[in-house]
Amino acid sequence: MTIDDLRAFIATYEAQNVSNAAVSLQMTQSALSKRLKGIQQEVNAELISTTNRRSLQITESGETFYRYAQQLLSQYNEMREAVTTVEDLRRGSIRIGSVPIMSQYGLMQALTNFMQDYPNVSVQLQETEGQRIVSALQSQLLDAIIIRDLNTAYLQHHHLSQVNLLDDELVVVLPANHPLAKKATIAPADLADNAFTSLPQGSGVYETLIKLCQAAGFTPSIHFESTHIETILSVVANSQQCTLLFKESVRPFMTDQLVMRPLTTPVTSHLQFVYDSNRHNAAVQQLLRYIQSAIKSQPQH
Repeated sequence: MTIDDLRAFIATYEAQNVSNAAVSLQMTQSALSKRLKGIQQEVNAELISTTNRRSLQITESGETFYRYAQQLLSQYNEMREAVTTVEDLRRGSIRIGSVPIMSQYGLMQALTNFMQDYPNVSVQLQETEGQRIVSALQSQLLDAIIIRDLNTAYLQHHHLSQVNLLDDELVVVLPANHPLAKKATIAPADLADNAFTSLPQGSGVYETLIKLCQAAGFTPSIHFESTHIETILSVVANSQQCTLLFKESVRPFMTDQLVMRPLTTPVTSHLQFVYDSNRHNAAVQQLLRYIQSAIKSQPQH
């Protein structure tokens, strides 16, 4: 008796119809009937009564067989998953996409620790804007991505699992000599006459900047865009332009030439780990645990 035999009986039991079960198993009705006959011959018992041509009747022996078949199939699936997990971590691979914030949030340390503990797992990291890595994940070019929930509007598949890692707050970054630097908090309307430097479209930050400013009654004048936070801050420090960035992602690059101020109405975002729950990859699950552990051990600002 094979695992396929068990699947065939379970499908027939649950469908209560040989024809429907054959369709679900993608086999002919005659082939399924032959398989069911072989199962009954092997256990030397009638599991399915065919005396009533209008409906399929499961015998008492059939009920017992069904319960054990379920247990055996469940154990078989658990065994395969356990073996796959061992193999994934012994010689697997993982393709990670992330918005360019890995070092600022201490996630590179988690990735490095993972690679040290699992040296035979091949790791590829792609850092780019959120919209691009979401597209790559949905095209199965990546196994998991790290993005802000600002980008999850681009997610289209229900089987993508989203795990919150940490929260961050959007702040206004200004040159230290900017007139608005004296304010404790800044409202979007205060920035109406300012030029902006920004992360590019698709970053989530760009789209949030547009929405905040339009809600305040103006369209922002964006003079410069870059994917690199350090470059954006250099432009801001040497001009009277301002930018909106997330507090913890910008903190490591702040100098005495710059100040950050919270928005009058706070805007927060979740940094998330997103992966396809339908595609089993033990390396992805283990890396997630390393990242969560690294975040918990970080000092709170």
